[in-house]
Amino acid sequence: MKDFLSLISHNPLETAAIGSSLAKSLYDPQSPILLTGELGAGKTTFAQGLARGLGIQDTVTSPTFALEQRYEEKFLHIDLYRLHGKSTEEILRGSEEFPGIRLIEWPERTQMQDDHAIDISITPLSEAERTIDIDFCDAEVPSDDQIQEWIDEIDVLSNIRAHIELVAECAEKCSAALLKRQIIVRPKALRAAALLHDLFRFLDFPKDEKKEEPPSWNAFRDRFQSNHEKAAQEFLNEKGFPVIGSIIRTHGAPRKEDDKPITTEQKILSYCDKRALHDTLVSVDERFDDFLIRSRTSTPEFLEEWRAMTKNIEKELFEGDLPF
Repeated sequence: MKDFLSLISHNPLETAAIGSSLAKSLYDPQSPILLTGELGAGKTTFAQGLARGLGIQDTVTSPTFALEQRYEEKFLHIDLYRLHGKSTEEILRGSEEFPGIRLIEWPERTQMQDDHAIDISITPLSEAERTIDIDFCDAEVPSDDQIQEWIDEIDVLSNIRAHIELVAECAEKCSAALLKRQIIVRPKALRAAALLHDLFRFLDFPKDEKKEEPPSWNAFRDRFQSNHEKAAQEFLNEKGFPVIGSIIRTHGAPRKEDDKPITTEQKILSYCDKRALHDTLVSVDERFDDFLIRSRTSTPEFLEEWRAMTKNIEKELFEGDLPF
């Protein structure tokens, strides 16, 4: 199961904005972006938006005659329109070691097949309007049945199940609100991450020798010597769902820079988790006021920094118009 989006752009500014939002939903530079569309469809405009989203200040121009343009180590823009046969294969092989994002226009000119690419097609509807179809082949998403099997296998407690269902519901509303504003988000991947984000929540509980735990917990305690966020990422990497693990990894306490959410999906999951107090929807302030009362591992100063970060995510994503 994979995510697929079909968005309507009404003008070049919206096409560029959609491209810019894609930059916040990328997880693996080794997954190329394959961009198709007829001449004049808006491919360069989309590429300019993507480059801006990646933080590139240089003016991005079509590389039709230069064949490729490199922007720092962040973005490689390849145009295969003028090439055929072996020439296309040579230029693609020469790009494989590039550490940043690769955008390839006219991929149909090559025999290239990449099962982990992001396929984007831009189709004109009128002089100004475009359909932008995005097929996220770079990220497999587990089915609901598979997710439920893992939840049962790990003996997730009923109160945790209620919490993750609420977080998933909130995440779906966030996805719908952002897509309505033409902001790219991966709804299936996000929902799966929400349903799995507390799969190993028990790892953060101190073991009570007087209380009998589910038999599966001991095995997983031995297997994962980490917090529940990183355990979920490791588990999902093993199962072949690394993007879902990446979304989950940053929903907890941001004690290091690497723990902070960066992508749109990471930010939504982190935010939704901070709006769900157990199985009850609350405000960000109510959630962190509860943290201040109950937390035994975080200082008030750290919690206030975390509260501010979460409020900034709320403002950035929803601009004051909250989806729930």
